[in-house]
Amino acid sequence: MASPLIHDEVSEASNFLFKEGYVTGVPVMGIGIPRPMLTVAGRRLAKSGKPLRYKLDAHEAKGPERLQGTATEASATTAAVK
Repeated sequence: MASPLIHDEVSEASNFLFKEGYVTGVPVMGIGIPRPMLTVAGRRLAKSGKPLRYKLDAHEAKGPERLQGTATEASATTAAVK
């Protein structure tokens, strides 16, 4: 049987999940995220059934990386090169 979590463990865990983008909510100093809601990445990780122990797991759960910059920046850069 697992032992109950202490207040600091819950606070640290909720802050970690918030910083990594797995939950949304309003951080409260000393409490963590009192009413967290799962993000898309959080749902994806929960569905996978994998424990969140390593950064690699966190990276895979978030999905494909978004492209850096905007289309406007890319076209302006391309126009300047021509």
